[in-house]
Amino acid sequence: MTFTYSGDINISRRRAIDNKTGQNVVGLLPHSGLLLKFDSMAIPADAKNVKNAHLFINYMLRPEVQATTTNIMMYPTANEAAQKYIKGYVFPTFAEYESMTVYQKPNLVVNRLQTRAYNKFKSNGYRR
Repeated sequence: MTFTYSGDINISRRRAIDNKTGQNVVGLLPHSGLLLKFDSMAIPADAKNVKNAHLFINYMLRPEVQATTTNIMMYPTANEAAQKYIKGYVFPTFAEYESMTVYQKPNLVVNRLQTRAYNKFKSNGYRR
């Protein structure tokens, strides 16, 4: 059992199937919900070619392109029109997304504690 991202579950599942390991990799959601994170695209205020940036974003949002990206990266897409082009991966249903919470940046105190713990870890401060 592990706590991981949906893409990692799908990669593990695909490798188990492809390598005929006999392992049954299944993604489970806790009843209390999960933390929802998402990627986004943005155009910098000082972008030199805003028109091309919009063309690129519009291209990436096409259902077929979103599905191709999902099928390669194995992370879900919120593009409902892309669903019919996506292979059978382990993704939450749209109804299950209702119980999820969107990530909020931690306050300054929590952020300091996280940074200190991370820096201690990176500097070999945690030993076995």
